[in-house]
Amino acid sequence: MIYNLYIFDRHCQCIFYTEWNRNRTTAGSRAQTDSSSLHEATAPYVWPTAAVAGMPTDARDLAMPDETKLVYGVVFSLRNMVSKLSHTKESDGFLSYRTNTYKLHYFETASGLKFVMLSDPTVPSLRDVLKQIYYHIYIEYVVKNALLPHDPKLSYPISNDYFRAVLNNYIKGLPCYQS
Repeated sequence: MIYNLYIFDRHCQCIFYTEWNRNRTTAGSRAQTDSSSLHEATAPYVWPTAAVAGMPTDARDLAMPDETKLVYGVVFSLRNMVSKLSHTKESDGFLSYRTNTYKLHYFETASGLKFVMLSDPTVPSLRDVLKQIYYHIYIEYVVKNALLPHDPKLSYPISNDYFRAVLNNYIKGLPCYQS
């Protein structure tokens, strides 16, 4: 079962978040903005959105900006620890870690984008899935988007509805989506 996906830019900012099989107890937390005609009524929650004022929180009342900072901090710390403990430069470094409730999968691009996916602990490595998301969905619908502002010094949230729809269909088509 796949729970959620975070995409961080090289400035440590979460530029995209979406979830599929994550239980939230706050009423209305799975609501979508009305601006998207490409999503079904059951489309996953996506953050950041234009409607920041009604930003949902999770079951522990942790706001999304705080949650993304915690996730990035865990990834940053584990990546640095693995690189310091590694004796060779040829290793891929930090790829994933598992707890008794979830498994975190990690992929970093040469440009500094970080893809973090959380899944059920029994799911095998999703590194290839994260690579496919980057090479075939992110590059196609975000990087090649002529309407996207391209200032490398600034962070821009991904607000491309086609990216969201294609990503949603790709994840739902995976055998481990809902096991």
